[in-house]
Amino acid sequence: MDSEDTFRGDSYCGLYCGACEVLTLYRDSLTTGKAASWEDLPKPLQEVIPPDYSIVCRGCKTDLVSPGCRGCEIRACARKRKVDACVLCPEYPCRLVEERRANMADDLEDILPHIRSKFPPPEPIRAVGFEAWRGEQARRWTCPDCGTPFTWYQENCRECGRKLDALKEYAARNR
Repeated sequence: MDSEDTFRGDSYCGLYCGACEVLTLYRDSLTTGKAASWEDLPKPLQEVIPPDYSIVCRGCKTDLVSPGCRGCEIRACARKRKVDACVLCPEYPCRLVEERRANMADDLEDILPHIRSKFPPPEPIRAVGFEAWRGEQARRWTCPDCGTPFTWYQENCRECGRKLDALKEYAARNR
């Protein structure tokens, strides 16, 4: 079980949870003492998340997971197999991953482009090692000008104001 102050930025499927608005809002709420609410979510997420959704999460690899991720079959499978990420599983890409890839609706990817980052090709991750790849994800989601972490749908850095869209691989890849 994770300690009360643990946050995990990495996930099993390849998304970087450290850039998730729900995780970030929850972490910020603990710092400021102001509870995060549905209204704090960016518009794309408000389109798919119901208003009564609990804005609580410490990341996919912790015991406090957002309501939308609690029932994730990928997460359950990886935990059962005791792998740190799907790409490290000898069966990757398995039937479950292939089914999820096939069923990711284009219209959902249009609303939530960050999900295009799920299930990355294993070769680059295996070549550099999972720990190095995880570190690269943390760097990728940090403003290069001031070092402030940013989220999937944040347009400008909260600290320095830099425009962030060009730094988002899934956004740049799909223009």
